[in-house]
Amino acid sequence: MAKAAKSAIIDIQPGKPATSYLAAAFHSFQLGDSVRTRRLAQRVLQGQGTPDEAEAAKVLATTFAMAKNQPQDVAAELILRTQVPIKSFAFAALSAGIFVLLLTLALTRYGV
Repeated sequence: MAKAAKSAIIDIQPGKPATSYLAAAFHSFQLGDSVRTRRLAQRVLQGQGTPDEAEAAKVLATTFAMAKNQPQDVAAELILRTQVPIKSFAFAALSAGIFVLLLTLALTRYGV
């Protein structure tokens, strides 16, 4: 199982370790680690990137089918793709509230 997940990872430059925050962030993104992805992408947005960021941004811009290939744009796209939709939490809270309401009505009606 781990072997299949490892083979699905796209290397920025095959055989060469990631030397940029964007490459490391994309690697984390593919592994499903959204927290690490967001932290590494935030470093690029804060201007702490390495000189290799521009090369990694060009490769990742084609991967994400983006028109802009600037490191800041690619980092913002990575952050955007790792956000949790608020609607799902709101729906879960609403569902839990309705369940508690129905449970309360049933207990008062039938008295356990």
